[in-house]
Amino acid sequence: MIRVDMFLSLWREACRNGIYIVDRDKNWEGITELGFTLEQTREILKKLDPGDYYKGPECDYNPFKKGDLWFFRKDVDGKVVYIKVKLIQREGMVYAKCLSFHPWKGGR
Repeated sequence: MIRVDMFLSLWREACRNGIYIVDRDKNWEGITELGFTLEQTREILKKLDPGDYYKGPECDYNPFKKGDLWFFRKDVDGKVVYIKVKLIQREGMVYAKCLSFHPWKGGR
C-alpha cells in the first residue's frame, strides 16, 4: 500500500498538470459556504500535507473510474474542509481530481 507522503508527492506533481474539481452541487455549495474562490480552492488542494490525512486509500468502486480514493480533513483559517481526491490518467499525463470539497461534518 502506498504511504500518504508518497501519494502527496505524486499529487503535487499531478496538480502541476491540472486540477479537476468534479462538477457537483455539493462541491460548489461547499466552496461558496466556506467563502473560497475557485483559485483559493485549487491552492488549498495543492497544499495538502500528511497532517491533513484522514483515511485511505480506498478503492473507487465505480467500474468506469479506476484508482484509489484518498480522504483529507484540512483546517484553513479555522474552517475545516472535507476533501476526497484521486489521481487520474489521461493521454499519458497524470492529473489531480477532487471529488469532494465541502465543510467537514464528521468528528475528530
